[in-house]
Amino acid sequence: MEIAGLMKESDIGAVVIMEGDRIAGIVSERDIVRRIVADGKDASCAKASEFMTANVMTADYKDGLKKIYEILCSVKFRHLPIVDNGKLVGIASQRDLLYGPQIENTPAGDA
Repeated sequence: MEIAGLMKESDIGAVVIMEGDRIAGIVSERDIVRRIVADGKDASCAKASEFMTANVMTADYKDGLKKIYEILCSVKFRHLPIVDNGKLVGIASQRDLLYGPQIENTPAGDA
């Protein structure tokens, strides 16, 4: 599975799936475990569209880190794509926010 290999190689916990400039979904380690491994599916032939989370919630680049953290906690996500004018510019994780800068009102782009 290419996605799991990319995640291991890059030491990341999620990958945003793009269709052109549009975010089509997000795949996390949790998605792989719950939707492939636990269901006994063959990971070598699974397509991202079969196990990704679609209809991805995003945060704006100008949102403060406190707001992003609140979003992550309220919806129980661990990763949140960050967009600027509708284009993907990054991804925030709970771990980034826990070990990163103070989160009072810092814009996401300044973290």
